[in-house]
Amino acid sequence: MVDSVEIPVITSEQLGAFHRAKGLKNAACLRCGNVSWSLLSSTEAPVSGLPTAKTEERAEVDLFTPILTLTCRNCGTLWFVAAQSVLDWLTETREQGASGDAG
Repeated sequence: MVDSVEIPVITSEQLGAFHRAKGLKNAACLRCGNVSWSLLSSTEAPVSGLPTAKTEERAEVDLFTPILTLTCRNCGTLWFVAAQSVLDWLTETREQGASGDAG
């Protein structure tokens, strides 16, 4: 049996900062053009998981890719963001801030 992994909560403010830092130019919904999104996250369930294909070597293991799920507030379209990318950026940003290299 595989131990569960603690994944910290990523706030909408942190996700917004990540997108700005990465140069996201257009956050409009691809279906309806709305620019208002809801982040589905809580302390009980900080991220969702997309099932990952099992291999013959790991047939007994459930594998998931942690994702952040945003929902268009107008039409309900889902937008997935890899949680690990955001967590890596947050860690890098904190380390740069701690060492005085922010910027």
